[in-house]
Amino acid sequence: FVAIISAASAIAGIGSVTQNWIQVGIIVGVIAINTTIGIIQEGSAAEAAAALKAMLSADAVVVRDGVETKVPANLVVPGDIVILSLGDRIPADIRMLEVNNMASAEAALTGESVPIEKTT
Repeated sequence: FVAIISAASAIAGIGSVTQNWIQVGIIVGVIAINTTIGIIQEGSAAEAAAALKAMLSADAVVVRDGVETKVPANLVVPGDIVILSLGDRIPADIRMLEVNNMASAEAALTGESVPIEKTT
């Protein structure tokens, strides 16, 4: 908005023409630099999110018919017994049958900053 007013006053001859065009140039330059930085940061954030998603395992170890089987997390069905180990993502909404010294980081769901202790 300020750049448009400065350009209009430069064209109309209000004030020093050179000074008005310098102001217009500086404002347009700052807007261009700000836009460029924003685009670069958005691209970096998208790359970081993709890298984090790639690091997370999409598999779950389940017990089916008495046998431990590794399956894609989207194939976990009601009735599967899910076996969790240290650092595993919880692949679905599950009921804990047996827990030994377990805490879950639920920041994405609840906003809690510390892991929540789980018991059966």
